[in-house]
Amino acid sequence: MAQCPHCGAPVGAQDRFCQNCGSALAVQPMRAEDPWNVQPAAQTTLNGMPVQAQAAQAPASAGNIVAGIVGALLFSLGGAAIYFLLYQINVVSAISGVVMFVLANKGYRVFSRATSQKAGIVTAALVTLVMIFAAEYFCIGWEIWKAWRSEGIDLTDALRVVPAAIQSDDVKGAFLKELLTGYLFAGIGLVSALVSAVKKNKTT
Repeated sequence: MAQCPHCGAPVGAQDRFCQNCGSALAVQPMRAEDPWNVQPAAQTTLNGMPVQAQAAQAPASAGNIVAGIVGALLFSLGGAAIYFLLYQINVVSAISGVVMFVLANKGYRVFSRATSQKAGIVTAALVTLVMIFAAEYFCIGWEIWKAWRSEGIDLTDALRVVPAAIQSDDVKGAFLKELLTGYLFAGIGLVSALVSAVKKNKTT
């Protein structure tokens, strides 16, 4: 048992004053092996306020894949609409392939809440391939409808005859040219996203 440094009387480890002479006692430091010696969690500050230090960064996740695909499809519809509008004013609508890919990628990440870029890029690439084809298909059907609407044909009928229409050399050539150009521009968006993902991985 410890002793009072002033009178030599025995004192307890937690006593602040000597029971014999009343002298103040120095507080003994806590030992590492003491069960109550629990160190507080490391803290840092944010805007001057103390906050608990964050745990190690969680591994990247693909999130909810089904919701991500739905989001990619919904967002890519915006790209398809841009494709169609540019087609109507005789602008190279294929440049909207980049926009379509970016929107599909964004849609996947928003809906899936993914932290991994890889899943979003792959899904966006596949969705973009399908949506560019669908947009070009719709554009051809729209042109057929405008040419024959005076004869009573509706848009649904026009879309049904697109497969037969693109068998002709003139329509087929234009269809493939627009389609491939759209894929080329979408590929630019894909490469840009891949480069961004690689850079982000190197910095983390």
